[in-house]
Amino acid sequence: MGAQFRTLEREQRFQNPPKDKSAFPLLTEAVAPHIGSFNALTEGPNGGLLNVGVKDIGAKTVFDSSDPDRLGNKLSIRVDSVSLARPLVPPTDKLSVNRKTFPSECRERMSSYRAKLVMKLSWSVNDGPEESETRDGGNVPIMLKSNRCHLEKMSPKQLVDAKEESDELGGYFIVNGIEKLVLPAVMILKALMETSDRDIFDGIVAADTSNSFLTDRLELLLRTYKRYNLHSKNETLAYFG
Repeated sequence: MGAQFRTLEREQRFQNPPKDKSAFPLLTEAVAPHIGSFNALTEGPNGGLLNVGVKDIGAKTVFDSSDPDRLGNKLSIRVDSVSLARPLVPPTDKLSVNRKTFPSECRERMSSYRAKLVMKLSWSVNDGPEESETRDGGNVPIMLKSNRCHLEKMSPKQLVDAKEESDELGGYFIVNGIEKLVLPAVMILKALMETSDRDIFDGIVAADTSNSFLTDRLELLLRTYKRYNLHSKNETLAYFG
């Protein structure tokens, strides 16, 4: 039986993209776990993983004295909450009517699709009255089609209007105009050459075996990678597709 390319069907879909949902539901389901992982940063119990992490850090106390015999003034500070905005044009742009930044613009301008991380800080000096302030925590790359992306929930027709492909699936980032995927570092090493976990460990740690910060995290990376059940270079490359 000959291959069926469905050329006319695809051409018709390109010219008249669906106005309700993607024509490739299975591909959408395949990407959904990646988008869900990013959404978990700001969604879920206790305000998402970002706020869970903030609560885990708790309050910190520092003293300003350089004299070992006295502590000096006491500063107690904590992060009350963290929120992640949606990509917008910078405040210096006074001309744009539509303040939203779309992925297509970032590709054309060779910029990053990112948004502001905003933190609410509270502090007190010498156990005095507590004060609060909202501060800018920098920019964070935004995953396409996530809950912080302007393409979220857009129909294929709306995606085309936003200068995207009608079957845009998301699940990746745009950094300096280049589309990037997040891949486990160990998986990349396994795909480059036939190597064992021991070779990777020895190659990275080398003589720095007393550095527990390095060894503990490298061991965690190697143990976490086991769940992929990929044991050779060919298996890893096949997983990449």
